[in-house]
Amino acid sequence: MRVTVRNHNDVTRALHIVARLAPRQAWLVHLSHEIDNWLLDNALPENVSVPFDGQQIAVGLRDAVTV
Repeated sequence: MRVTVRNHNDVTRALHIVARLAPRQAWLVHLSHEIDNWLLDNALPENVSVPFDGQQIAVGLRDAVTV
């Protein structure tokens, strides 16, 4: 029986959403540790990053989004 973990992002789905929204910069967070292996075989678009644990990202007020 295969169990799907629902509390982590699916990279392919996230990249599809990023492509549709076309932001200047996107950060993929709350990913499984398997992302490291995935990144060995796959490249992210230039405007997409995977921040490291504890990394702080400064955004301007102009870029603020309420979710």
